[in-house]
Amino acid sequence: MRDAVPARLDGLVATGGVLRITGEPGPGRSAVLGYAVERADGHRILRMVAVPAEQDLPYAGLHLLLRMTGGDASAVLDRLDELGGGGPLLVAVDDADRLDSASLRALAGAARGLGRRRVVMLFADRGETAELDGLPELRLVPGAGSSVPNKSGLTVREAQVTSLARDGLSNAEIAERLALGRRTVESHLQRAFAKLGVHSRAKLRL
Repeated sequence: MRDAVPARLDGLVATGGVLRITGEPGPGRSAVLGYAVERADGHRILRMVAVPAEQDLPYAGLHLLLRMTGGDASAVLDRLDELGGGGPLLVAVDDADRLDSASLRALAGAARGLGRRRVVMLFADRGETAELDGLPELRLVPGAGSSVPNKSGLTVREAQVTSLARDGLSNAEIAERLALGRRTVESHLQRAFAKLGVHSRAKLRL
């Protein structure tokens, strides 16, 4: 059964579409999202982890993910078309249950209206987010993430931290986003640098 997780993700990345990944927060969900990102060769990647401190700020999530200050599902689809530029696009939202409600409604509505766009939209949540009900769902069983290959050799947390660093976030911003200590973030980055054979953020590649 565990082999079905990578197979389903591979198929989704190849064809486009939507998937809601449900289960308890932690390495399993993050590993599944990370695997999909790694498999999306040639896709533009838009990835975020919702920030609990911004949950009460309308459209904070849309601004972080798409640089939008507002808008409905139709506006999100227009923005995805713009960002995709005619090529494939992958959007991954971790901890979607911690998004502000305005962003969540707009993103969920866009997911339902993708049509034939070359877009993959992935949402990870506990399974209790009403706005995402009805979307195709992959419910993780304990340990499911451990069966998902990671070609970089990074741990799940190292991959999370490195991805955010590659996107330009400072150590302090990464620590806030992932609810980690700043020294913990620094340690994860140092180990990731060694595994990836790089010495600076500018050369990060997952």
